[in-house]
Amino acid sequence: MDLHPARVVESEEPLRKALNLLEEDGFVVVTKNGKYAGELTVELLAAYGGVAPSTKVGSVARKGACIQAPIQPANALRKFAEGKLEGLAVLDGNQRVLGQIGKQEVLKELVEKRSLKGSVADVTSPVYTLEEGQTAAQARRMMTRNGWKAIIVTKDRQATGKLTVADLALKVSAQGGVPRRTRSLEEKVGAGQGLLKDVMQPLQEEDYIESAALLQKAAERLLERKGAAKLLVVEG
Repeated sequence: MDLHPARVVESEEPLRKALNLLEEDGFVVVTKNGKYAGELTVELLAAYGGVAPSTKVGSVARKGACIQAPIQPANALRKFAEGKLEGLAVLDGNQRVLGQIGKQEVLKELVEKRSLKGSVADVTSPVYTLEEGQTAAQARRMMTRNGWKAIIVTKDRQATGKLTVADLALKVSAQGGVPRRTRSLEEKVGAGQGLLKDVMQPLQEEDYIESAALLQKAAERLLERKGAAKLLVVEG
């Protein structure tokens, strides 16, 4: 499996040095004396509620998003699922960073080798929902507190839209460390009082997949859609 060059910062460096890298795909590998020390994500910064750009990277990094080479795609996919991760640092036997991989690369490898067996029903996870009349600030608190990566927005218990952590996560600008929200949500959400119906992404037909569908088909659908991290499972 091909590796991407890792986006790396040292733990003693100020956060401002990681900001441009973090803007690219929301995942930065943190090292200490050249060895793996953790990772930094947009979601992690959001959980802190905004961090000064002079803060040392190591003080806000976390550990866990790593895997040893050589990579076994099935193990990598399991690690992504269990940790709700966006990226994995790939390490050698001395804990030095060889590169990084994302879910798309792992899925592509498994799809090409036709290694995915079973149906969608075998791997479904609970759906977390909030009503579209609730505010973005309420959603952010709930998602951070419970570790939810995405929610389905409902109206009278009927699904109408979706919202991810990345949609609400605070990003820190490389110019002065001014917090802002992704996808121009600053204007929509304002002080966090915007309603979910105003900031959600409307559900499309391609967001759904039947529970009886093969995992191979589901993975192919996710690869086709690239940015999509989840599919909404319906009976069928």
